Amino acid sequence: MSSDQERSFLFKAAVIVGSGGLIFGYDIGVISGTLGALTDHFGLSGYEQGLVVSILNAGSIVGCIFGGPLCDMLGRWKTIQIQNAIFVLGALLTGLANDLPTLCIGRFLVGVASALSGLADVPYLVEVSPAAYRGFLSGQYEILVAVGVLMSFCLDLAFSTFRSGWRVAFIFPSILAVAQSFAMLLLPESPKW
Repeated sequence: MSSDQERSFLFKAAVIVGSGGLIFGYDIGVISGTLGALTDHFGLSGYEQGLVVSILNAGSIVGCIFGGPLCDMLGRWKTIQIQNAIFVLGALLTGLANDLPTLCIGRFLVGVASALSGLADVPYLVEVSPAAYRGFLSGQYEILVAVGVLMSFCLDLAFSTFRSGWRVAFIFPSILAVAQSFAMLLLPESPKW
């Protein structure tokens, strides 16, 4: 592979796989701008608000427990596809929820997918890149997490201008996850697999 081809491949991998960090960051931040609307819509008590916010972390714990073995059994590429399927399911359940249990299940699933993202996306980027670029590529994932949080704040503000904007805010990352899944078809499995 020539130097130009290598740079082109690494750029493509950084954008496609790094978008998992964008989704992860978005899902971390989206609750801050939607909690007021959720409280009004569902009549949430203080305890229920805390549950809706923190259930994402419970999902992340489960994702961390099973994510490593999943990556080892199936490889990073397939785990990224699984994480995106879970992101989509969680986002749709959360955005279309009509009761608190459905809302919490959706948030829990998003937490599982978020943990899988951290366990599959970064190692994929490290495994496909030469040593000289590994730090840069793993660092850009973290930058995209921060960009995702910022994006969620901006979109929360935009979506708050209409009545069911909170639903759109929660469903939005499912579009990004589907796009990442299709874009992953342009990338091979990491060399380890």
